[in-house]
Amino acid sequence: MPNPALGGDVKDSANLQYFSPGLTRASKFDLQNLKFSAYALGDDIEINRAEFDFGGGSGKGDIKLSKVDSRDWFSASVSLNGANQYTFVETLQSLGDSADGQGSEPIEESYRKGSIFGGADIEGFMDDAKSLKGSGNIRLENEDLAAIHLFGAISRVADAMHIPLGSFDMRSALSSFELSDGSVSLPNLKIFGDTAIVTGNAKYDFLSGDILAKAIFAPFAAVKFPILSQIVSLADPLLSVVQIDISGKFENPDISLSIKPLNLFKKEANILMDMGRRIEKESKSKK
Repeated sequence: MPNPALGGDVKDSANLQYFSPGLTRASKFDLQNLKFSAYALGDDIEINRAEFDFGGGSGKGDIKLSKVDSRDWFSASVSLNGANQYTFVETLQSLGDSADGQGSEPIEESYRKGSIFGGADIEGFMDDAKSLKGSGNIRLENEDLAAIHLFGAISRVADAMHIPLGSFDMRSALSSFELSDGSVSLPNLKIFGDTAIVTGNAKYDFLSGDILAKAIFAPFAAVKFPILSQIVSLADPLLSVVQIDISGKFENPDISLSIKPLNLFKKEANILMDMGRRIEKESKSKK
C-alpha cells in the first residue's frame, strides 16, 4: 500500500537480507537453510542470490514475484544440484493437484535412489501448472533407473516379440527440456547404461499423465562382430538398433518395438529431429 507520509501513490519499498536455518515453505516447495537478499516495491519482489537446500541437495537462483490479476506470478532462473528424485517429482505433481484433493499417480519407490541435477528458466502462476513456461537442462543419476516400470514393460514386450534387447542396466539420463501448457518436452533424451544407450524424443503431460515417446535402443554388446562393434561405437551408437514407440498413460502405456537395420549415414541429430516432428504431429492429433 502507498505510504501516506510520502504522499501521492508512491509505493512502499524495502530491502531485506534473509536467512532461516530451518524449514521455509515457499508455495509448495519445502526449502531448508534458505538465504537471499530481496528488494520489494509494492507487490513486486526481487529475490537475488538465493541459496537453499531442497530434497537432500542444494540450489541457487534469482526469482521475481508479483501480483497479476490478484494472483501470485513468478519468474525464476534456478539450478539444482543433487535433489532427491522422489521429492522433486512429488513437488512437481503437487503443482497439478486439483482443488478436490485428487492428485497424481503414486510415485515409484525406485525414485528415492535418484538425484536430479540441472538448471531452468521458468515463469508462470504459482497456482496453475498449465501456465508454467520455460526451458533448461536436466540430468538424472539413479542406480535403480532400470527398476522404473516403463523399462520393465519394454522388456516384456521385447521378450514376447523375441527381440534380444539384453539388459536394461540403465544408470543415468540427461536432456534439455521445454515446459509449456502442462507438458514437458525432452527433445534430445539420452539414457545410459554399461552396455547400451537409449536415445530419443519424448513429451510428457504431467497433468494428465499422458506420454508420447519415440526412442532407439542401441545395445552395444548385441553387435556380434568385434571390428564392426568398434566402428559402430565410435561413429554413432544409433546404427544397429531397436526402435521404441510409446504412447498413452505413463502408468500403463502402449509400447511397440521394431528392428531397424544399420544405417551408417543417418546422423543422430537427424533421427532426433524426425522423432520430434512425429511426436508433435501425434500430439496435435490427440487434442
